[in-house]
Amino acid sequence: MNIEINAYIRIRKADLPAISSIFLTTPVKFSGRLTQYIGRALRVSIGKTGAKVFDFVDLNPVLQASFKSRLHTYKRLGITI
Repeated sequence: MNIEINAYIRIRKADLPAISSIFLTTPVKFSGRLTQYIGRALRVSIGKTGAKVFDFVDLNPVLQASFKSRLHTYKRLGITI
């Protein structure tokens, strides 16, 4: 399994199509950035059969609000939770 460890480091100029899992552990709210993160796992690569996004959610109200915003992006991208 290929895992991108730190999305902040890999936002630009990263060409890693074999990544198959993304772990979201930060309260990303902006749909453009979330789409970019998820897109890293969704890229086609030889031998890759799918992608998984692990979205960690906390009970803190601010983090819950960020998650609710991400749900709209997931729906727009056709990602089921």
